[in-house]
Amino acid sequence: MGTDQGAAVRKSEKDKQDFSPEQQVVNINKELFDYSFATISSERNFYQAIHKIFEEVSLRFSLDRSTLMEWDKVNRKIRVTSRWVREDDGNDLEKMEQSASINWFIMEQYYQELEYNILTGGKDGKEDYGRDIYAMNKVPVSAVQFPILDSGKMAGVLTFESWKERDWSKAEIATLSSITKMISSYMLRRQMKAELEAEYVVGKKAMDVQNLIYYVVGEQDYRIRYMSHYARECYPDAKYGQLCYEAFMGRKAPCQACPIKACQAGEEQSIVETYDSEEDNWYTLTASVMDRESGARQFLLCKSNVTAFLERVKGEDQLTGVLSYEKFKLEAVRIIKKEKGSFALVFMGIQDFSRINDEYGYEVGDQVLRKFAEEVTIGLRDGELICRIKGDDFAILVNRRSVERMSQRVGELSSTLTDLFRERFPNISINCFAGVYDISGREEYISRCLDRAMKARKVALKNIYETGGVYVYSKEFELQEKEREETNRTMKNCLQRGYFKVYFQPKVDIVTNEIIGAEALVRLVDKDQHIISPGRFIPLAEESGLIVEIDKYVYEETFRLIKKWQDEGRKVPLVSVNVSRLHLLNDNLPVYMKSLSDKYGLKPEQIELEITESVFFEDTERLVDMIKQMKDIGYITSMDDFGAGFSTLSLMKSLPVDVIKLDGGFFLKNQLDGKSRAVISAMMQLAENLGFKVVSEGVETMEQVEFIREQGSRCVQGFYFYKPMPPEEFEKLLKPSE
Repeated sequence: MGTDQGAAVRKSEKDKQDFSPEQQVVNINKELFDYSFATISSERNFYQAIHKIFEEVSLRFSLDRSTLMEWDKVNRKIRVTSRWVREDDGNDLEKMEQSASINWFIMEQYYQELEYNILTGGKDGKEDYGRDIYAMNKVPVSAVQFPILDSGKMAGVLTFESWKERDWSKAEIATLSSITKMISSYMLRRQMKAELEAEYVVGKKAMDVQNLIYYVVGEQDYRIRYMSHYARECYPDAKYGQLCYEAFMGRKAPCQACPIKACQAGEEQSIVETYDSEEDNWYTLTASVMDRESGARQFLLCKSNVTAFLERVKGEDQLTGVLSYEKFKLEAVRIIKKEKGSFALVFMGIQDFSRINDEYGYEVGDQVLRKFAEEVTIGLRDGELICRIKGDDFAILVNRRSVERMSQRVGELSSTLTDLFRERFPNISINCFAGVYDISGREEYISRCLDRAMKARKVALKNIYETGGVYVYSKEFELQEKEREETNRTMKNCLQRGYFKVYFQPKVDIVTNEIIGAEALVRLVDKDQHIISPGRFIPLAEESGLIVEIDKYVYEETFRLIKKWQDEGRKVPLVSVNVSRLHLLNDNLPVYMKSLSDKYGLKPEQIELEITESVFFEDTERLVDMIKQMKDIGYITSMDDFGAGFSTLSLMKSLPVDVIKLDGGFFLKNQLDGKSRAVISAMMQLAENLGFKVVSEGVETMEQVEFIREQGSRCVQGFYFYKPMPPEEFEKLLKPSE
């Protein structure tokens, strides 16, 4: 029948008395039990012994099939491990295992209270397993099952079956129960022994493969009780009974950093790191408590040499095989001091390397990095080094003479890599670039040199076509860097001291000459009331990230002033604020802007968010999604500096903005020749046809105003009407609300 689900056969009080331990002994067929015990004790093959017992029991009690099933812990499945059949049963083994798999863990619950379970025709007192039973070729009409439990868990089950209906006598039940208990004891002991042996073999093999030195010493005397094969191999003079610190450490007294001390103090395990100056190696020593049945404690010590591992991990980049940055710094300092020559530090990379990963996959990206490192290494001279810091960041120490042909080397490297990978990827383009810093004799820190080479590399990337992909850090550049740093410090101080001011430049309807809007602009006014040009501090603020704090100040102050003017009964037109690229990288920007509107009690449609055109080309999909979120809240959105050089028709037709601001460069100091008029007219017409409102900024002359009016456009911003002005002046232009 297989292990059909064990069930709740509720025995009467009389049954329980009849099957008490004392009564079972009386009912046991002693001859059959003695045979079973002798067989399982003498037979070397456990399953052969079970088969013999099954045969004898089945013939004695007129049974047709006897089966042992076990729970396979390793493969987590039920297996028939032994069985005897009177006649061919049509090989029901697979069906038996299948049925047992379904019912195994349910049987566990039943057998917490029952010693055995009797089934007749697939039914017992609780469940009907007829469908499983009658699916077999030979139907066991009557069966009895005995569980094998291991700590409350089903470890196996013995099933005795008959093809005919029959009753089970007390003697049969008692005998089968006793034989089951005997088999259970042997089976569980055998399983535990097999598990321990397997664990020992695997554990010993794992430790031997790792070349671990391990040994056992006494708790109080430090004398060696056992040594691993590798320990004996490494220390052939070490002997059992010898002091461990003499045998393995060459000392006359216990080691200063001995892990046994912590175990003696009560710790179950202790780990220490120690350095052997004679061997020039680092070791990890681990001590673990081993309690013996006699009560005497011993310690298992494992000594592993981690020097090679540390050298491998810290000394070599795992992807490319070149030096790690840590190892590079040590070697570079050593070479510079030893050679006393002139060296330069080169910081190299691959333009837009992330795009290669995105388009061709990280596996291809890794291949590019490996080939990059290989090609650079081939071109190094004696005493020159290369390391990989991270990603596509490589640092190279080169002789000063190599700097002269650095541009040529970078160009050749770009061509070599591109040609190599274009065999598989026709559209791939690999452009290398580098920053170079000439190391003077006064420099002390490689990290400082690398920082300057990295700054030079940024310049090389920013102007990759003008520089040829290579830029050398110079005195002039250093002065500019210092000026930038000074300006950044000044900006931070100015922000803290309130030197940043919000100015407003009105937007005018040239048909009615009324103010229909305004742009909030930031100005930096120093302590002497001099206005510092935005062209000086805005790029630096964007580069340093300070622009985010400046923008927040502008937003807060603009919203506050709008609220103030409203409360004073003034009619405030639509006011626009500029949103920087860094702000747009923050997914919480819509939530932040909405919180400001709520804070000052303003409607979102009172604010216009201006986003410069160039930003749209950095991550178009993400930016379009964010603008849609802003519009859903109610904000007006506009594209600033439209036509400055990035515009495309495909982008225009999918833009979710409301307003297009024509770049001031079209009008600023422009006499509007024939070509300029044609371009501006076409752009205005296109924007109008696409449903955008058009604002012309940078308008300075009457001629420009008239031209704009001729095109049917109305909104203008520029010096012809108003310059940016402090809020006190702007509020004077505001009319009373109706």
